[in-house]
Amino acid sequence: NTDSTKDVQCPDGKALSGYMGNTTDACCTDACTGFQCPNGKHLKSEAASRAKISGSEELSCCEDDVDSLCFGNTDPADDVDCAATCGSCEKKAGILESQTKGSGKYANCFYCCMAKDSGGSGDGGVLNFATREAAVPFMVLAGLGAMN
Repeated sequence: NTDSTKDVQCPDGKALSGYMGNTTDACCTDACTGFQCPNGKHLKSEAASRAKISGSEELSCCEDDVDSLCFGNTDPADDVDCAATCGSCEKKAGILESQTKGSGKYANCFYCCMAKDSGGSGDGGVLNFATREAAVPFMVLAGLGAMN
């Protein structure tokens, strides 16, 4: 409405449906907050204000879980724990949130983590597996994808 004081305010559990009208019944429908997404999916972040569209609730309310990234997965337990996985490692500096993790422990270390060096490398004591291939034998690098 031109005068926002005349906008319909939906009660808790309801969201604006997009239909024209001037009553709660005409303008509001069930929100996604009460919808149970299937395994492998979760409610979209704005579920409380998102209208549940009858017949396509999953499409309107849910999005796929993310579990294949180094960091920033839907469930933080799916993030690579560099210290636990690779020994005394830490998150690789400058890694993008969209970086896909490897297919096993050693591949995760390679793609997601940096190992602490004993010093002398001139980079603050950190050895980056991806940029310092010479420090890791070629056969080890070649077999990372197959190792668990």
